[in-house]
Amino acid sequence: MPIEKCKRLAGVAAIITLIAAPLSAQEMPAPQVATDWCQLDAPGLFRAAAETDGVKECPPAQDPATRPRALVIPLPCGRHLAMARIDTPAGTLLDHDITSQGGLFGGGLRERYLQGRRTEPVAGGYSLRGTAGNLIRRAYYVASHEWTVLQDALVTGGALEAWAGESRPDAATDAAACAAHDAAAARITWRDVAPSTGLSYFAAQDRMRALNAYMVAESRRRIAEGQSPLVPWEAGSTGFFRLPSEAEWEYAARGGSVGVGVNAEVAVYLVRDAETDGIRAGELPEIAHFTDGTSRRTFGPVGGRMPNLAGLYDMVGNAAEITQDLFRLVRPDMLHGARGGYVLRGGNALTPPSALGVAHRAEAPFYGIDGEVALAPAGIRPMLGPPILTAGAPEPGVFRSDLRNTQFDAELAEAHAELTKIRQTPGAAFRDEARALLAAAGRDGADDDELQRQLERVEVALEQSEAAINEARRAELAASVRAAATGILNIRVNGVMGITILQQLPDLREMVASDPELAQHSEGQRLRDAINRLERDLDARLAMIDSQTRTVLSLIRSVATQPDTLADEVVAEVRAAVSAEGLWLYEERAWPLFDEALQELRENPSGDVFDAYLARFDTARPVRDRLRAEQ
Repeated sequence: MPIEKCKRLAGVAAIITLIAAPLSAQEMPAPQVATDWCQLDAPGLFRAAAETDGVKECPPAQDPATRPRALVIPLPCGRHLAMARIDTPAGTLLDHDITSQGGLFGGGLRERYLQGRRTEPVAGGYSLRGTAGNLIRRAYYVASHEWTVLQDALVTGGALEAWAGESRPDAATDAAACAAHDAAAARITWRDVAPSTGLSYFAAQDRMRALNAYMVAESRRRIAEGQSPLVPWEAGSTGFFRLPSEAEWEYAARGGSVGVGVNAEVAVYLVRDAETDGIRAGELPEIAHFTDGTSRRTFGPVGGRMPNLAGLYDMVGNAAEITQDLFRLVRPDMLHGARGGYVLRGGNALTPPSALGVAHRAEAPFYGIDGEVALAPAGIRPMLGPPILTAGAPEPGVFRSDLRNTQFDAELAEAHAELTKIRQTPGAAFRDEARALLAAAGRDGADDDELQRQLERVEVALEQSEAAINEARRAELAASVRAAATGILNIRVNGVMGITILQQLPDLREMVASDPELAQHSEGQRLRDAINRLERDLDARLAMIDSQTRTVLSLIRSVATQPDTLADEVVAEVRAAVSAEGLWLYEERAWPLFDEALQELRENPSGDVFDAYLARFDTARPVRDRLRAEQ
């Protein structure tokens, strides 16, 4: 028989064999996002979902390549992982958000060293860019719900492992791996999906390893099929799952850059009011599941309380969440150097309500006398981020890690130059001259290796000094901007409050004087004393307006004397932070006057503008003066 005919017959036979093969021998199709995906995997979202014809509609999934604000990742056995994007402000690769974290809960010295305030830098690894390609934010993803018992069944039942091979499993293998999960899912409704608890640190890492093995294998297959991978990439490097650091966890728990920032009081947990669509601080029972110990069920269903502004549920209470970090005490000045066990965050359902909050942290040892420590309340919340030193081409749709990321190198050089730039600060001319002398000395002594190394060390020291000066100056400017805007608002509020009190004083005095019995009674004297105190307090507040105005103008003048670019950047950052906190009064009553004074003082830095701005800040003064004259 001719060779070509044999080849054709062999091909036909292969096709017939494939068609006739039982389903169990064929590869399973790729996991896809189901239309009702949020019912068991994001019950908080399902509870809030809108209904159409009596059917609740889950939010639609978006392409991971777009780095959506809400990311939905399909898993085996019909499960999903919902993640929320947490943004950090950034104009360069080296920018980060300096956050104030932690807080005191009372109870003595031990609690101060356990829960104390500290400063932590936070930044994401995913680059978010504007229309011109400029960097505007950096981001990371955090699971919107605690890791559930159904998601955990994918690990313990072997489903994630079955999908982590070079090819997708066949139907029989998939069914066997999903059997335990499917049986559990059949007994659960969206109202009672429980968090997976009782995990040790090592079990938590096993979950991350299994999740990543599945994600990498399925992403590789999808790329080969011309599709997007399961998770966003940064340049040519895939994102990966891990436990969050303490700082990342608390930044997300406080709402990230869309919430109150991380500079709020320790117990503040902002939520969006469904009735008014405004932002307010959530009450503990609204945001946290906790129990008094009398209930037969310790842990509540995931997503059963209100989310924070970043869309994260149960960051306080329910399961305590394992983080990547080792536990350290909090000194008044910095974190202590000794490192112990791993850190649990957010408290749990049995934590006393007085101690619950986004700042709550506890230590769990890795080992006890019985072996690995797995505390009953301990659960996890996966996060997703890329490596920092990303490889590969930054072009969309290019998934190669064997290329040099030249864009990263260029942006790192730009960020370094911006960070170490010598600005208009005290001693700038001398530091600029020193850097020029170093450069000249380096050229002249290039053949002396030891001299060259010493010169490089001195240059690095100068750069570190300049970076510290620049960061301190930026923080000082931000504090001045916010203090000035808050001062304007206080002046206006105190001025209007003065009118209200002055209008009420005559009525209060008349009320006491018109009742002879009350006038002779001790209660009448108490009321007269209270009225006098109120008037003295009003006089003190109004007397401060002049000095407040001078202070505000001094702060604005200090901003006006800075280079316009730096000052404008800082003003924009502070305004964005205040706006994110929902403090609309600033936008209405403070920022317009701030902008007006800033522009005027830029044009005339030494001008005396006190009288003009006293009248503009304290617009209620004429009415108060009239009321005083009438009284």
